[in-house]
Amino acid sequence: MKCRLSLAAVVALLALLLSSSQAQEQDFTDTCGGYLLCTRWHTHTHHCVCADTQCNTTAKADIVLLLDGSWSIGHMNFKTIRSFIARLVSVFDIGPDRVQIGLVQYSDDPRTEWHLNAHPSKASLLEAIANLSYKEGSTMTGWALRYICNNNFNPSVGMREDSRKIGVLITDGKSQDEVYFKSKNLRDRGIKLYAIGIGNYDEYELKTIASDPDESHIYQVSNFQFLLDIVDNVTINLCNSVKASAPPLSGDAQCNTTAKADIVLLVDGSWSVGRVNFKTVRNFIARVVSVFDIGPESVQIGLTQYSSDPRTEWHLNAHPTKASLLHAIAKLPLKGGTTMTGLALNYMLENNFKPNVGMRGDSRKIGILITDGRSQDEVIRVSQKLRDRGIELYAVGIAHIDENELKSIASDPDESHVYSVTDFEFLPDIVNDLTINLYNSLKGSDDEPLEAPTNLVTSEVKQSSFRTTWTPPDGTMDQFRVTYSVAAGGPPKELLVEGSVTTVVLENLNPRTEYAISVYAVVGERSSEPLRGTETTRDG
Repeated sequence: MKCRLSLAAVVALLALLLSSSQAQEQDFTDTCGGYLLCTRWHTHTHHCVCADTQCNTTAKADIVLLLDGSWSIGHMNFKTIRSFIARLVSVFDIGPDRVQIGLVQYSDDPRTEWHLNAHPSKASLLEAIANLSYKEGSTMTGWALRYICNNNFNPSVGMREDSRKIGVLITDGKSQDEVYFKSKNLRDRGIKLYAIGIGNYDEYELKTIASDPDESHIYQVSNFQFLLDIVDNVTINLCNSVKASAPPLSGDAQCNTTAKADIVLLVDGSWSVGRVNFKTVRNFIARVVSVFDIGPESVQIGLTQYSSDPRTEWHLNAHPTKASLLHAIAKLPLKGGTTMTGLALNYMLENNFKPNVGMRGDSRKIGILITDGRSQDEVIRVSQKLRDRGIELYAVGIAHIDENELKSIASDPDESHVYSVTDFEFLPDIVNDLTINLYNSLKGSDDEPLEAPTNLVTSEVKQSSFRTTWTPPDGTMDQFRVTYSVAAGGPPKELLVEGSVTTVVLENLNPRTEYAISVYAVVGERSSEPLRGTETTRDG
């Protein structure tokens, strides 16, 4: 493939040709078809060699580039890195239904340059790369790895459930902080990690970070000028990763259940949390709710934020889709105030777990408290009242918590209902355990028997018909199934009526015949034990 070069590029190339040390091919970057694809000048044929490798796949991938922007790189080498990144991304079909690419630059602190959903086209993405500025600072790779786990691989900024998740680290030196546990946390979530080391890198550290096998996930060059020599191998292996079937995030296998659940999040928004930490809480909540099938016939999630007084941010029936719910979470502001957890628990009981705001009779009821401090009011009696109402309580405590208080609030057993971390940055470490136990709470309701109807009454008895009436169980039923047959023996007949109907006339019966009747409550594929009775038709 050939492309035209600008006048400045031609002058630069002529200067390279006059050099006696000119190699067969020289690294060079210019535009080809509007993209930064031309990377080599072939001295024999005198044309620009452009990248023609393309990753031809319809698979979805969410790729986050983690770029070292520390002092040791320098402005000139950073320009080479930009060209390298442009070559990497140019092979992919960029878009919201294909490959999305975000970028974080780090030094002593990480900075999101753009999120996964920021650039829906290749042209937009390449322009952003071309304009990427150099950050400068020290090399805190561990912190940066934790940062992308918490902030970039997140549904609220574009990460999709059915995509392959990939992180690509590009660094020129040894990290000044711990990387083993930070990278393991990413890999444990199902995020495949690549590591590219330049110059004064630590090979053992790269192997610690990257996914297995090392041969396809670790790349090393002695100098920035050799980065373009590895671009083909990196893109080929990245493409293979994208083409592979995407696994769900580990510990977040979607919560596949037909059970209904009404979950209310009770979030501490007091001043002690702070705006920076509250952003981490928002990301944590987004991770937790993203595993559920959200909708009026499945899982509904409401949220109340509290401090000195509680405030409903949205009710159970406010967000009928996952996209709407995640958008609301991303926009949630910090409330501010003191910590009155007891008042908030009572508020949740009296205002959020109510039929008029979406609570369903046949759903599992779950409350999740997230707090960073000891309550300034009494919590034991009101939490017991919630549990007595059949509401299962989880408690998540951060930093300055009273563990005994959390245990007094949460349902038993403590091992699956109480979670505590010493700092907000460690919240992602408990996401998997919490979501798995929430899933088990929902899944358990699939196996619980439905309450049967009661009080079977017959009336309007005639020689060929009679009416059957029953009292429905608590909650919303999909249907009632009524079966009837000759009591002395015979094939049963069946009627299905809507869940709001509690009476039906059985017709075309034989005179002076005793009939056995059974009424079942039905929700989804579940059926209750039968309510049984008999009635005899009149003599003709």
